[in-house]
Amino acid sequence: MKKRSASKWVLDFECTYHVHPHKDLFSTYDHVDFGVVNMDNDAECKVAGIGTVHTKTHDGVVRTLTKVWHVPDLNQNLISLGVLEAKGFGYLVEGGVLKVSKGARVLLKGLRHEGLYVL
Repeated sequence: MKKRSASKWVLDFECTYHVHPHKDLFSTYDHVDFGVVNMDNDAECKVAGIGTVHTKTHDGVVRTLTKVWHVPDLNQNLISLGVLEAKGFGYLVEGGVLKVSKGARVLLKGLRHEGLYVL
C-alpha cells in the first residue's frame, strides 16, 4: 500500500474525526487504547493516539487541528468536514473547489483531484 504525502490533507465529507497516520507530525500527543476506525472496505485500523497537528493552507497560513486521531495504518490525512461544521464552519463546493469558511473568511480550500478535495 502506497503512503500519501504527510502534507496533503483530504477534506472528507464522510469521516467522523480528523485523522493522520504520522505520529512525528503531532505537536501534542496522548496515547490511547479505545478502538478502531472502520474503513469503507470493512478493514479496521487501530487508533494509537490523539493530539494536535499543524498544517499549512492554500494561503500559506499554518492552521491548527485539534483532537486529531493518530491512525498509523491509514494512507490518507483526513480533515472531517462534519467536525468543522459542528464548530460553526461552513463549506461551499463550486467549480472543483471546496472552500471552508467562518463568516466571510475562507480558512481552508481544497481542489478536486481524482474525485477527492485535497488541501
